[in-house]
Amino acid sequence: SFEETHYNLALAYFKMGNFTDAIKEFKKTIDIGIYLREVNFAQPRLLIQSLNKLAESYFLAGICDEAIKTFIELLKVDVASAADSHYNIGLCYERLGNYALAMQEFQNVLRLKPEDEGALWNLKELQMKQRGRLRKP
Repeated sequence: SFEETHYNLALAYFKMGNFTDAIKEFKKTIDIGIYLREVNFAQPRLLIQSLNKLAESYFLAGICDEAIKTFIELLKVDVASAADSHYNIGLCYERLGNYALAMQEFQNVLRLKPEDEGALWNLKELQMKQRGRLRKP
């Protein structure tokens, strides 16, 4: 299908580190997936995977605002990976220097997965960074 073709091409670009072209192809895959979903002929798996990889591509390309928007869209269609999406949103906010929102996202992860070591670690690290910021003149 066209959807799979664009997804596979996007994945190849992603693996090569060519995030600009990966983003373009993941967007095409998502557009096709949304259209197919509207006519009840979608492969939700590809739509979900495309949204996830699109968000990762934005993050790796340093386009964190778009990564956050895309992870939020992913939360709307894939409840099963909510903890992962919140974790990744937290990483984006951390990269942007918004520690308060990053900590909220890691707390969201811990509400869903209380023993998540990555979220616990990042939350503690951000709390230490924030304390360090407050102490500096």
